[in-house]
Amino acid sequence: MEIAYKIITPRNLAKYQNPLLELLKSEWNSTESLLKSLKNSSYIVIALDGEKAVGCFQIITDRLFVAFLINLWVDPEYRKFWIWWKVTELAVSKAEELKVKNIQLVPDPSHPWLKPFYAKYWFKEWIYMWTK
Repeated sequence: MEIAYKIITPRNLAKYQNPLLELLKSEWNSTESLLKSLKNSSYIVIALDGEKAVGCFQIITDRLFVAFLINLWVDPEYRKFWIWWKVTELAVSKAEELKVKNIQLVPDPSHPWLKPFYAKYWFKEWIYMWTK
């Protein structure tokens, strides 16, 4: 198994759309909302095992002040291979390359057990989120 990593923009999404939909379908209510989210990303970091998407992380940025890292996901069968680390590292590197002033990780509030994980690797908790 050799994992390839790519950073794409929504313009390049067509080539990776089906593998990403397959990877993320269990996490989203609808294909339509998932596609909308992917198309509204500034960048998407993708981990590929051949043609199969096995991990991803979205970046949304104004390319000046802030980059938001959202929707980290790794196929459960691949979680032991540290793919999460590489896609996170690539997402942070891309944000640094853009020279934004802040890089913010936006965790899913329904996964509170991830807070210590994110704190262990680079991120400090400080963001406040308003949710309905």
